[in-house]
Formats: sequence, C-alpha cells, structure tokens
Amino acid sequence: MNSAGGTINLVNKSRKAVHPYSHVRYSEDGYGYSVLDGMVSQDISRGFNITAGILHRTVDGRFANTDGDAWSGRARLRYTLSGDVNLFGSEVYNQTRLDMNGGIDSATQGADRFDRLRAKVRNTDSYEKVFRHDVQLGIAANFRADSNAIHTLTFYYSANLREYRDEANRPSPNTIFLQQNEYSRWYGLKLTEHRLLNDVVIDAGVEIQHRRFQIGAPGDDGSTTLGREVGSTDYSAFAKFDKHLSEILAASAYGRFESYVDQHEFSFGADAALNLCDGLELFGGASRSSRFPTPQELCGTPPVLSSTISGESELHLLAEGGLRSSTGRTCSFELTAFDRTVENPVVVRQSTAPPGAEAFEFDRGETQHLRGIDGSVSLRLGSLLLEGGAQYLEVHTGDNVGNELPKWTGRGGAWFRDSLLGRHLDLKTGFQGRLFSSFQGRGFDQLARSMFQR
Repeated sequence: MNSAGGTINLVNKSRKAVHPYSHVRYSEDGYGYSVLDGMVSQDISRGFNITAGILHRTVDGRFANTDGDAWSGRARLRYTLSGDVNLFGSEVYNQTRLDMNGGIDSATQGADRFDRLRAKVRNTDSYEKVFRHDVQLGIAANFRADSNAIHTLTFYYSANLREYRDEANRPSPNTIFLQQNEYSRWYGLKLTEHRLLNDVVIDAGVEIQHRRFQIGAPGDDGSTTLGREVGSTDYSAFAKFDKHLSEILAASAYGRFESYVDQHEFSFGADAALNLCDGLELFGGASRSSRFPTPQELCGTPPVLSSTISGESELHLLAEGGLRSSTGRTCSFELTAFDRTVENPVVVRQSTAPPGAEAFEFDRGETQHLRGIDGSVSLRLGSLLLEGGAQYLEVHTGDNVGNELPKWTGRGGAWFRDSLLGRHLDLKTGFQGRLFSSFQGRGFDQLARSMFQR
C-alpha cells in the first residue's frame, strides 16, 4: 500500500469454457528477445473446468554474458460443487537461467562502452538458475442468504531455490570460483470477503503467513547452501471501501494492519476522482504506509553484504494528484504530480568492518524526499498507434540533492496495431525509444542482487 491507489492484487482468471478456448501469442524484439505464450481452457464436465498454459521467454543480450532463458507452466482447476460453492486449485512453475555480467567495466574506453563486441563486462562467468513453485487450494462461496457477499478461503504454498554460480568455465574467465544456493519457502492461509452493502463496495480480509529462509555463510563441510534456517510468522488484516458519492464523484478508503518480526504497523490511505466532463477526470489521493525490511536486508548476503539494522519499518508518506482522460478514446492522456517522503530508509553502504569481512552493509539512511511530475499520452489513428511520456524527478536525501536517478526521462513509440485474418491475429509491430538526463549510477552485485555505489 505504498501508493494512493491502494494495493495491487494479481488474480488468476477462472474461466467457464463450454467450447474449447485457446490462444497462441508471439512477440520478438532486438538482441534476440522473444516471448511465446500458449493457453487452452476447456470444461471437462458440467461445472469442472481445466485451464493450462506455457510461457517461454529468451534473450541473447546486448553484451557478453547476458543471455537469458525462462520457462513457465501453469494449470488451474475449478469445480462447481453447487450453485453457491466453487472449489479451485492452481500450480505455477517457473524455471529461469540468467547470465549476470555485473555491468560494463569502468575501465572500458568511453567510445567502446556501447559497442557490444568491444565493451568489457565486469564478470564473464557468473549466472543464476531459479526454480519456483506456487500452489493454491481454495474454496469460494456465495450463499443465497446474502447474495451480495462472496467469501473466499485460500491456502497457498511457495518454494524458491536460487543457484548462483561463478565457475571460471567461460572464455576469458575471471579466476573466481563460487557456488552458492539460497532456498526459501512460505505458506499461509488467507480469508477474504467481497461485499456490496447498499451502495458501498467492501473488500476485506485477514491473512497468516509463515516464512522459512536460510541465512549465514555455507558451512565448512563443503556445502554450497547458505547456513542455518530461520523463520517468522506474520499476521495482517486489510479492508478497502469504494463509494460513488454522486454521479460525478467517487471515493475510496483503505487500511491494513500488519504484524512482522515483533513489529506492528497500521497503514491507511484514501483517493477520489471527480468527473469534470465527458471523458475528463480530476483525481488525487494520499497514503501513509510502512515497508518492513526483507529477510535479505535483515540478515545480509555473505560474503558480500552484512546487516546492522533491526526489524523496524520504513515509513512512506505519499500525496499525488492530476488530470486524466478516459482510455479507449482516439486521444488519451494522464498528468500526475507526486510527492513521496521515506523516513528511516534501508540503504546500502560501504562497511566499516575490518578487512576480510563483508565489504558492504545494510544500514539506515537519512529521510528521502521524491517529488516530480509524470505525463503520458496515446493517440490512435486507425491502425497507427502513437505513444509517449515524460517524467521530471527530484530526489533530496537530508540536505543533499541526489543524483542516482535521472531528473528527466522520456519515452515514446510508434506502432501498427490491428486485428487481421478474420480477427484471429492481433498484430502490434513498431519501434520505441527512451532518453534520460545524466546521473551517477550504481554498480550491481550479481551475488547479492543489490546496487552499490562504487
């Protein structure tokens, strides 16, 4: 809930397909990037549906040691037990392999830094493999005694294994040999309710989650897996209320209570939208929310990162407002001004520990202020689609003006988009680009998966 728009929920789609439904989508871009996605959905019997799909994504990369390959398989079952009760289950499996070069070496001559053959990368060997399972089982009920309420109870289980390797087995090796595994898993129970009460839409729920993860350096027995396993149990309750105050004014309010590692926080916010005229809307909102440190921030990632922080949360204060037009029109736009304050932020700094210890550490930084303006526009002329946007951003840390993010960024593209072959082919092809002002970037450490100021 770090935005005035509330929390974003990604929900698996439940289909009812008396006749088979399927799709195949393919997209490609520069440097060997391609995506192939296929899906099929069919009712096996009355009230029993199965939906399955597969996704494959590849990229060759612009520079050395940047290849990537990812597979994802998904399946979802839904069974209508009665007119009031549905049972559902799903499994999503992801497997990725990604080369990690750590960026371009600063020793590369300026004229060669954008040359894919001459640019020298920081690491020619390192890569990661990630294997992840996500399982859900649940029941959804819409009882006739209260047809305006939908109750859902979901049990979920996820497991993630990351294998990092730097094995000096490529051309021009860096003479470093390192193998490290990181394993984590989490499971929980979530109860939600969607209810229409008079003219107010209410979404509320409670959740309990238990997480297990490994911390500390691998043992001395030759194991490549991080040290001891620790865990935590977290609790949360949340609610969101939507109401149309009039034909031209709508408002939302939301809140969330969360308990994490002996810390308790309450986050809340509200937003509203005023329809000025047909297709033109004035909107705004504000929120106060908390972000708890991740397990990595609490425990570090040996042998690169240590940690000096406790479980105390960051405090995020956000206010935003703007003007937008309705989507689906020939021309649509959105203009937003925002102001975010982050108190007690988690930052990465060079360690003050003696030589031989981790070179960097998670620490607490000064209050950060981020403010700016973001705008976007889209113009559709028949089969021609033009899109563009720009953002101005100022970052202040304490009394200092930050330079780790560009002040100005711009993006734009021109596309041909239409439905062909009897509307069986939805084709979008074109080009896009972006530009940004100068800034001082950070180096990326592929083992710790963090950005450092080098």
